Amino acid sequence: MKDKNIKGDPVFENELRDKMKELSSNVDCFDKISARAFPEKDSDFSDSEFTVSDLENVTGKHRAASVLKWIAAAAAVVICVGVLPKTAFVQNFLYDLRKNGDEKYRQLVSEILSETDEHTYDIYDMPLKDYIDADILVDPLYRSPFADSEDEDIRVRFFVRTVQPDIFTDQVYAVEYKGEFGRSSILAAAESNSKYSDKEFEELSNDYYFMSRSEAQYAADRHFTGDKYGNMLDQDGNIVAAASFDYKCFIKDGNDIRAVTAQVLYSMGENSGSNYDMFIGAYDDKTENYTAVDVPDNKDMWKCSINFDGTSAMPVEDVGSFARKDYFSNISDSVTSESMAYYLPFEDAADSLLSDGHTDLLEIDPDMQEKTAITAPAAYASKCMMQVYIPPFNFFLYSSDSNAKILIKVEGIDEEIRIHRSDVIDHIGENDISSDEMEKIAAENENIEAEISKQAQEAKEVYEQEQNRMKAEAHNIEAVTVPEEFLFDPQNNPAFTFTSSN
Repeated sequence: MKDKNIKGDPVFENELRDKMKELSSNVDCFDKISARAFPEKDSDFSDSEFTVSDLENVTGKHRAASVLKWIAAAAAVVICVGVLPKTAFVQNFLYDLRKNGDEKYRQLVSEILSETDEHTYDIYDMPLKDYIDADILVDPLYRSPFADSEDEDIRVRFFVRTVQPDIFTDQVYAVEYKGEFGRSSILAAAESNSKYSDKEFEELSNDYYFMSRSEAQYAADRHFTGDKYGNMLDQDGNIVAAASFDYKCFIKDGNDIRAVTAQVLYSMGENSGSNYDMFIGAYDDKTENYTAVDVPDNKDMWKCSINFDGTSAMPVEDVGSFARKDYFSNISDSVTSESMAYYLPFEDAADSLLSDGHTDLLEIDPDMQEKTAITAPAAYASKCMMQVYIPPFNFFLYSSDSNAKILIKVEGIDEEIRIHRSDVIDHIGENDISSDEMEKIAAENENIEAEISKQAQEAKEVYEQEQNRMKAEAHNIEAVTVPEEFLFDPQNNPAFTFTSSN
């Protein structure tokens, strides 16, 4: 611990200040003399029939002023490097600078630990390198707030505040740590600009509507194709794996809070690298229209990223492996028989895999196509909604094997995922369905479901009313009095007497 109450020598410091002022004056003096006596351009003394140039005087001897000038400068450097840091003034200044940074870091760490303990957060934990490689698959709104490191033992813990298990907010935190997670093991911490008060958070579940119109499907149709073997190709002809997922989230801009759906389309290939794009849409209740939403640059969404020593941990540029493409521009708004088919790899996956708290690398090995690989998102809800695309004319259509499959191995675990023909959702034989028509069909289905629900409720009410009526009638039946002449004792006075014929 540094002593912030270091006692200096007042007499020495006063003398040092005086000497520095004197030295400064001398250096200024030497500069002025040099400028006057030894100008950059030769002075013209044509009347005296000689010139004074460079560092020579009229006698031809070099002046010593330049040497003295550099000696004085060197002495100043020695004083600044060797003497000043040992004085109380400079040490207190450096201590205060470091102390302010340390306090900000400590306050942020305390906030993260208390905030994530008191409220509901999704927590993802993985090595720093894995997080940097797949940051948009952890939270598509934020790129990594930490730079890469050669230390493979450094991990990242990412916190996302949630409203419901499948609905997130843009209030997030992230920490770098090493060893067992705890306050003392945290190396750096970052926080988002967005924060929600308790009152704001209570209102988030009221009257908000999340909406999307399959833009990821349209973009996949435009930017990917299939070859004659059923392999997925990007626009450069590289074999890739392509997938998408929806991310329902509340975003805050000042006092304005919007419910948005981010559709993330991404691809990975051995020759193409990792690429992605994102479309964010929302239902505007004022105009009653579905519109695209612009969000700030991801660096502007982070409030700060601080190392344990108070310095900035924010990388100068994006360090993630995913490069952003322009997948969502000039897309159509219809699904046709030539649209990409897809399957849901995690549809029947165990909860242990869905809630593992990190991204998962999927190694895709079809029976009759090239092997590919793609990383699955970290969130439980995102995994559930992940769609892996395959060309509409794929090997399932021409394979003679009725048990043809796509085998998916999840890195790090023994569990395998098998995709059969029945698991593929395609659009073969369908007519063009525009987004407006899809909305109309969805609205009609919703009305039908509402009518069925209404009728079921009415039938339930009628049944309950009938049951209550019957119970009431049973309780209201009056006791019947039997006259004495009709009473008999079966043992002493039987109603019938049997006699024998003898």
